[in-house]
Amino acid sequence: VISDLISSLSAQLDSGGFERLSLASSGKSPDALPVFIRGERYLHVSLLGGKAFVAHLGGRPELETLTIYAQLGSQRARSKAVLATVDPNFDDSFLFKLDTPASSRGANKVEALMTHKQLLHLVLVKSSEDGVQREVIGTHLLEWRKVLTVGPSAACTVSVELSGVREEAKLPVGVLDMRLELLPLPAAEEAAQLPAERDLVAQLRAERASEADAERAFFAYARAWWSEYVAQRPAHRERLVKIFALSEFGVQRPVTTFVRPIFADRLLESAAHAARFVALLPFERHATVGDGSAESWSTLHSFLARKKGDVDEHALLLCSLLLGFGLEAFVAVGTDTQGAHLWVVTRASATRTIFWESLSGQRTVHDLNDVDDSARAAHFRTVGCLFNHESFYANVQTNDAVGTCSFEIDNRALWKRMESPLIRALTPMPLPPLVASSLPAPSGTEEILETALRELIAQHREPLGLHTFWDHRLSAYLAPALAAYEVERVSGAAYGNDEFQQAIKRHVPEGYTFKGLPQLFPHATPARVLFGLLKSNVALEILQARGENVRHAVRCKIVNYPDDVRAVWVMVAVKFKAA
Repeated sequence: VISDLISSLSAQLDSGGFERLSLASSGKSPDALPVFIRGERYLHVSLLGGKAFVAHLGGRPELETLTIYAQLGSQRARSKAVLATVDPNFDDSFLFKLDTPASSRGANKVEALMTHKQLLHLVLVKSSEDGVQREVIGTHLLEWRKVLTVGPSAACTVSVELSGVREEAKLPVGVLDMRLELLPLPAAEEAAQLPAERDLVAQLRAERASEADAERAFFAYARAWWSEYVAQRPAHRERLVKIFALSEFGVQRPVTTFVRPIFADRLLESAAHAARFVALLPFERHATVGDGSAESWSTLHSFLARKKGDVDEHALLLCSLLLGFGLEAFVAVGTDTQGAHLWVVTRASATRTIFWESLSGQRTVHDLNDVDDSARAAHFRTVGCLFNHESFYANVQTNDAVGTCSFEIDNRALWKRMESPLIRALTPMPLPPLVASSLPAPSGTEEILETALRELIAQHREPLGLHTFWDHRLSAYLAPALAAYEVERVSGAAYGNDEFQQAIKRHVPEGYTFKGLPQLFPHATPARVLFGLLKSNVALEILQARGENVRHAVRCKIVNYPDDVRAVWVMVAVKFKAA
């Protein structure tokens, strides 16, 4: 583990791993960029194209696209999608504000930039034409501070070799040409203070050595800690106590480095909304080679770029968001009814614990003083350990079954703790902020989707010899039900059902039959929505209903969440008198 870690930290400093750098001769004019805030510095990143993107091209690259996602500290950006060719035509630019680290305040501006340790995280995503299939195929951590060493022009071009992810982390994906600019250009006095390349390399070596020392100290401590844990009870060796995880960079990292508080600001209203947002990201296990025994964890930036992921990524993101809402949150590693599983735990009191299922957003209470509460948490079987960005606890109770487990983590007779200072000294994985939705307003999209679905449903019924008539009043009565379904998914409590039933009973004449079916979709593509509906026998009965005075209704409800995630509720209904 330590050997791999030190190799990865040193790679950029080796002569073969340092990106090829040259003075930039041209680039997009800063005149076209936003107005700068006085006294602030910005990193302007221009994509100049790609080369040798061969390994991951599919059989029909004209139907696939490539997109670059970039993150620097608390800022994210993405490029326009381009066709997935051998030499993709990336032509885009990003502007990142260079925040001054708190530790360097009071220093001159050049010194402050030199202490800016955050790397530029690049993620390459390949998407199918309809956007359904999305795959992270390359990633890279770029040390941007090299732009400080090129003199008064403060601009350079770099050729970055993107690497594969997980088990393919050592394999090249392609070369991305980029231009880096420091804006505004340094004044003459500041330019004289810019460092020489040897000074930057020396500082980078010192920083990487410090990071490696912290990882080495933690590894030595973790090894001794594990020996003590196993010595307490031999059965501990079989418990799911996960201290390290394989990252997308192909390096083992402490699990605590994958979690950090994410502050949603105004993008999510509450912890419950955070759970709903995470649950809307589709679950998909990572494809592995061979028997699939390899397990790796993606960065949350890659997870959000891909917009779907495994259970570990859902749990890590939810825990980070709950920490941002001020909760005492931990990722729990254990088992559920299906086998190994991760979920999130928050402590309300010494005896009362909340379990958050990140894949569904469902919350259950675990309280040893309340038999009913513990029974509701029976989906979770065992728990081996808990962790967040500051702490790690392993279960030392005689029985690790969740139903009888106490979550008094401060009780050393129940939980074995790792020392927090060693955990805090570790370098975290790239942790992204959320970004506001760029999707259009829901109301207009809802009307467009309803119109398209009415046309598609009529086309579906026509070959069956069935004419289609629409009851727009009935469609309006479906709207409160869809709103209630989304509120229920967020809050966990049902509401509004009585009013909906009353409205339907008043509208449907005596002797008539009413049928309705709501379904949730992550997209608003009409053809795909109808295809999804046709998979349901109940929907087929509605769409192919026969009888007297057959009247159909369709209603859509869309709720936008950050990162262009959305909940698309569609309800189809019919009222008719049986022949």
